[in-house]
Amino acid sequence: METPALETPASETPTSETPASETPTLESPSHQTNFEEKLERKNGMEDTFILEYYKDIIDYFSTNRNRRTISIDYFEVDLNSDGYVDIIVMREGLNGAEIGSNPVDVFVNNGDGSYSSICKYVLKVYPASPYYGIADDVYLSEEKNEGFHTILIKGEEGTKAELRYSDGEYVVVVEVEEKLERKNGLEDPFILEYYSDIVEFVLEVTYGKSIYIDYYEVDLNSDGYIDKIVVLEGTGIGGSGGNPVDVLLNNGDGSYTNICPHVLRVIPVLPYYEPADEFYLSSEINDGFNNIVIMGNETVIIEMQYIGGRYSVIAYYDDMTTYCGEE
Repeated sequence: METPALETPASETPTSETPASETPTLESPSHQTNFEEKLERKNGMEDTFILEYYKDIIDYFSTNRNRRTISIDYFEVDLNSDGYVDIIVMREGLNGAEIGSNPVDVFVNNGDGSYSSICKYVLKVYPASPYYGIADDVYLSEEKNEGFHTILIKGEEGTKAELRYSDGEYVVVVEVEEKLERKNGLEDPFILEYYSDIVEFVLEVTYGKSIYIDYYEVDLNSDGYIDKIVVLEGTGIGGSGGNPVDVLLNNGDGSYTNICPHVLRVIPVLPYYEPADEFYLSSEINDGFNNIVIMGNETVIIEMQYIGGRYSVIAYYDDMTTYCGEE
């Protein structure tokens, strides 16, 4: 992808307005293990480079939005360990951005006083703004691709978006919109009835060994009917390959169709294993259905997408850190 160079104003240094003595440094990854660094938030409205680059947008807000002040956060970090400080920008939305969504830009420092734009996305993330009352944080992951660190954007409920460098630009690997509420299937009459054969097998044939069932209720295809995502664990269920994960599509007539009969390395709530994996609804939609994201320890481990009438695994991660591609 061809990226235009962004010329730094003549009065500026390659690290924008921050004095050289205050420029944040990133310790060499070779001296760190399993780190995830929270980046320092800075106010772009106080930075000369940011004010110059976003001048047209700032002027628009000032003249057309009842002189409302625009919020721009920026984060300085060496993304590719070349010794130059790059810039991540999160700002209020404009020009067609969806409600609740805001632009995220990434500028790589070319080392000659100019910057190149290598990421332009509109995501459901929030800068520090008096109009939102919340502010999402930006983290640097230890994971690298093509020499660039992965970027994580987190809110109160965990990771909301993961951006990975690929072929000259940062791309969104997953954007998480909603953390789903975990419920105990053993306390739900419908779940007990639907899985009655499995429950009876575990409790009777295996001499009363325990069974665990988590389920999540969500309208996956926005048809007004609540669907269910179910995870089962117990003696004789699944096996070494993992635990069954079912997606029960509500047909609207009191019946359900399982559109995801998978056995995956997903862990429900268990008394002998902590922590349990979490399920999220992604804002990405295919064929009218939201993607499903499964996370462990605030790290994406599996993403499923509706394809050809069923949910299929489109990406999974080995040991919750290494991207392994499609199933």
